[in-house]
Amino acid sequence: MSDAAKPSRWRSIALLVIKLAITTLLLVLLARRVPLGEAFVRLDSVGAGLWFWGIGLNGAVIGLAALRWHFTALRTIPLRTCFEYTWIGQFFSLVLPGNVVGDVAKTASLAVGDARHRSIVLPVSVVLDRLLGLLALTVIFAAAVTGMWWDAGRVPVVIALGAVVAASVFTPQIMVAMLALAQRVRFVPQALADMLEKTTTVISRMKGRPWLLLLALSLVMHMLTTIPFVLAARRLGMTAELWRLGLYYVGMNLIIMLPVTFAGVGAREQFSVWLLGTAASAAVMPVTLSWYLLLISAVHALVGAILQGAKWLRGGSRVREQPDA
Repeated sequence: MSDAAKPSRWRSIALLVIKLAITTLLLVLLARRVPLGEAFVRLDSVGAGLWFWGIGLNGAVIGLAALRWHFTALRTIPLRTCFEYTWIGQFFSLVLPGNVVGDVAKTASLAVGDARHRSIVLPVSVVLDRLLGLLALTVIFAAAVTGMWWDAGRVPVVIALGAVVAASVFTPQIMVAMLALAQRVRFVPQALADMLEKTTTVISRMKGRPWLLLLALSLVMHMLTTIPFVLAARRLGMTAELWRLGLYYVGMNLIIMLPVTFAGVGAREQFSVWLLGTAASAAVMPVTLSWYLLLISAVHALVGAILQGAKWLRGGSRVREQPDA
């Protein structure tokens, strides 16, 4: 290892230690408020049916995510490869701090394993794929806030909801315009300008009908994900309003995305207690619900771990320079 690489390595180790410490601290603080043993025992009350539903629907959503990535990559990445690395991404997202870091690891793993995909299309496709999920999540958030205001007797901000939808629909056009503006800046280096131009070309091909279809697919994916989530909440005896569960779903997705703790552990439980329960007895169920969602993800992360492990065992890290015949 070169001397220049050593500081970077130690910096990465230090960040991992810090995030592990944050995770541990949040769990310790949670244990002072909530009987975690009781929350764990309550997992049994979810029932085998909902476990199968949750695992099955989550697997379907991962499959649809692979399909979405295939199209954001302009179909240059084979669908089988998208399926494989989407599951591998589930593994990285669980063992690394944050889904975004998992996306980076998934992208790096594919680029290292197959030189055919070392182009601007790969990182742009992953960013667009993540952006589609976030935009669909924003629509759910706007709908949940509208429901909250409706229950409060206020006039729902339909205009704001419409603005969110419109911004989601025209996101590629907005991005292309911003990238075109950036390319006109005089002090931008030529190498960066060339990269921006290639990125603009990729995003331009997503405008219009392709983007609308993928945005609709993203909304369907979120709706499928919420089915076992809402059913489990009802099975656990939680009587929270649908809009509150919607806000919880949005917040949970954002927490596990951020590189603060591992798989959001610690932060997700604290958020669950804050939004869905305050007293110790009422706080047990939100923690149980959070762990139910975590364990479902862990099942699919295990599939990704097996796929990644198989690659390591058969020397999958060796770069393939030529396309398959």
